[in-house]
Amino acid sequence: MTFELAWLAGLSNQSVLRAQRCLGLNFRFEHYTSRKALCESSLRVASSAQPRPSFLLTDIHFSDGNFFDLLASGMTLPAPFFVLSKDQRLESIELAFHWQALDYFLQPFSENLLALKIKRALSLSSRADLRQALSTKISLNAFDSTIAVPHSAPTQLTLKEFRILSLLVHSYPKSLPRSSIYEKIWGSIKVERKTLDVHIFNLRRKLEPLGFEIRYNFDMSYSLVETIALLDGFLAGTGELPKANSSS
Repeated sequence: MTFELAWLAGLSNQSVLRAQRCLGLNFRFEHYTSRKALCESSLRVASSAQPRPSFLLTDIHFSDGNFFDLLASGMTLPAPFFVLSKDQRLESIELAFHWQALDYFLQPFSENLLALKIKRALSLSSRADLRQALSTKISLNAFDSTIAVPHSAPTQLTLKEFRILSLLVHSYPKSLPRSSIYEKIWGSIKVERKTLDVHIFNLRRKLEPLGFEIRYNFDMSYSLVETIALLDGFLAGTGELPKANSSS
């Protein structure tokens, strides 16, 4: 089993033990007791192939200085960070989020809540990174309902097709339930089942030359996938090139 790396910084021994207890099933930990040690390790990661942590859980008050002063000096952290502190002042909380903290936990903390919120924030952060990567491969123009990929002329969509594709892009990389598409596109208006099927069919036809496909899943949901990603899976030995279920 492989474990992801997590950094803890400036925390009391008791807080370290509690954090390890609630997060430790999936992580191995490195603990930095001083701001200087945290800074030095961050610089080593930036200048070498040293493994990057998945996240940093840190206090803002160190014996050798303030965490925010470190960020203000221009130092870049190697991972997203969470704050765990006894400091309840509004200015400290606002400053944490100013420096892009994913969350701010006050001492004493609930172990279950800490573990749940860190897991959820990291999942959302990962999804945001994937959506950001997708945005470099396909662009949507709401002004004229067109889509385009690099080195390609825009492809015209109908308004309904554009809205459906926008929902799939926003949901990416997660799948989108069929019922959610009906709700967001048609609301309380009654439409036949084949109405969505026709829009999906036409979208697939227009997306295929652009290197994308809409996959129908067994849980009655749709996913936007890259055709090249499907091909990579086939070449990796999955045995068969997956195809979208054209009946849905």
